[in-house]
Amino acid sequence: MDSYFPYDKVRPTQKEFIETVEKALESSKHAILHAPTGLGKTAAVLAPAVKYAIENKKVIFFLTSRHTQHLMAIQTLRDIQEKSNEKFCVIDLIAKQNMCPVDGMIHMHSTEFGQYCKEARETRNCRFYAKTKKSDGVITPEAEMFIQQLSGTIHHTDEIMEHAKNNGMCAYELAVAAAKEATVIVADYYYIFNEMIQAPFFARLQKDLDDAIVIVDEAHNLPQRIKELASSKLSTVSIHRAINEADRGQFEEALVASREMFRRFEQFIDQEDFSDHVVEQEFFRAMVEQIGDYDEIKGIFEDCGARVLKKKRQSYLLSLAMFMNMWKKEGDGFTRIVSLDMYKNNPMISLSFRCLDPAVVAAPIINRCHSVILMSGTLLPTDMYCDLLGFEKNRTILEDFENPFPKHNALHWIVPETTTKYSERNEGQYNKIAEYVTDITNRVEGSSAVFFPSYGLRDTVISRLKCDKQLFIENPALTKQEKSEFINSFKNCSREGAILLGAASGSFGEGIDLPGDLLRCVIIVGLPLGKPDVETQELIKYYDKKFGKGWDYGYTFPAFNRTLQNAGRCIRSETDKGIIVYLDQRYTWRNYFKCFPKDLNMVITTKTKVVDMFFDQV
Repeated sequence: MDSYFPYDKVRPTQKEFIETVEKALESSKHAILHAPTGLGKTAAVLAPAVKYAIENKKVIFFLTSRHTQHLMAIQTLRDIQEKSNEKFCVIDLIAKQNMCPVDGMIHMHSTEFGQYCKEARETRNCRFYAKTKKSDGVITPEAEMFIQQLSGTIHHTDEIMEHAKNNGMCAYELAVAAAKEATVIVADYYYIFNEMIQAPFFARLQKDLDDAIVIVDEAHNLPQRIKELASSKLSTVSIHRAINEADRGQFEEALVASREMFRRFEQFIDQEDFSDHVVEQEFFRAMVEQIGDYDEIKGIFEDCGARVLKKKRQSYLLSLAMFMNMWKKEGDGFTRIVSLDMYKNNPMISLSFRCLDPAVVAAPIINRCHSVILMSGTLLPTDMYCDLLGFEKNRTILEDFENPFPKHNALHWIVPETTTKYSERNEGQYNKIAEYVTDITNRVEGSSAVFFPSYGLRDTVISRLKCDKQLFIENPALTKQEKSEFINSFKNCSREGAILLGAASGSFGEGIDLPGDLLRCVIIVGLPLGKPDVETQELIKYYDKKFGKGWDYGYTFPAFNRTLQNAGRCIRSETDKGIIVYLDQRYTWRNYFKCFPKDLNMVITTKTKVVDMFFDQV
């Protein structure tokens, strides 16, 4: 493996990580690896995986949802290729929709885009596709020339998209065609874990899951991502839009059916004692059957939606049909909920089909692969992820690697005096939280980030702060460009210091890197535990029945992992120094304290002078 590892030195913990990956690959096992930030996971997993894949004719899928991690993986693979002198092909894929050069595609729903793209290909109305593939599906000579150039090379998706744009071709078709010969494919989670995408994708690649090595980066996100992919929602707002669409298109049958459906949904709004509740599959089916045959109505919506997509790039009728199709799904691990929400200050009834158990989707895929390797800095407890995703336990290696950074560089400090617990929220608590945030951030020389359980609680506390530094208040509606500008402005204040105020589950609670002096302190206010809604209650009951761990798997551990993600923003390298503050007395309770990694330098005190003492020592 040494000839593939791209750097001069292998750290001791990194060596253990590499050996674990090698063991999993050689024995066709899986691995769930908790490995804190800074260990160098990307190089440590890809070096042995590439070596094994080349020698054993396997294909690696490196899955990550973050654009920055796509870039890091590509650069690491280039370094591996240079070090090993091995020629191997790497293709980077993002969503087909995001690779499409046609204006407006990015704003379509994914289902609608799929239908629109299919129609454009089949009718030869897409000039980009027509220049890439002939009518019989064979690659054009011009496209074949570019694909040959990709052989044995490594390209980020932006490079492929740029070439395709300059030559009027379809970037996605070029990338997939080249991927047939790839040793590594860098992609998003859904290329493997979306049931509707994975099978046709592998058929096009002429690959088999048995020969796949799947590496999942930031794998703590995988269970929730899979659940979202296997869930669907219908609301009075979307039905009303479908009515308007049917009316404009003069689709009489669709208009009558959608109006009747809306009328039945709207009845719930007038119920004074309405509360969100679980319903059976028959609930919606019976509602539709009062209008007509379920499958016939679904077919009407599908046909009309397809006709809309020939002229427009979005169809609410088609979305309604797709919901009806998903609602028919049988089996355990799902729940159906009717709820009352607000949309633009008006009541909205929603009907949700929710996946509770990601193992329903993941297990059949995982346990067919040669090896699946999950890695993250917050993958504790590892046996929970083994259960949640349906790994075969006798075929799965579980490892919890120690933090490679010097322990004295970080102070993990619990303040056992305040709380954000719902039953104890009051003016006194808000004032006390504000006092601690003010005192701590004023004492820190440099910038701090403060994460709250919700934006509402944050805004309540902000007015009470008396901080000496500039405040950066996260707006949850920021665009991607605005987020980048926001965080760059915050970074530029590192000399005089600034304070970022966000939410635990917001844009900056995970996924941002602020190494060195860019961030000296993180304060996590409270525990990011929401009030258990109907879905969470169903999740708790489901995991209680399946594993006897309903509260842990359905509520406590997922919330605590958000805390650890927030905490991980502070120390990003072995030379970083900083304080992580857990501002809630519940962190000292046994059921929460047990969730902390065992190798943290923990202090429990109400005295803010520990800030001065820590920075004086380091």
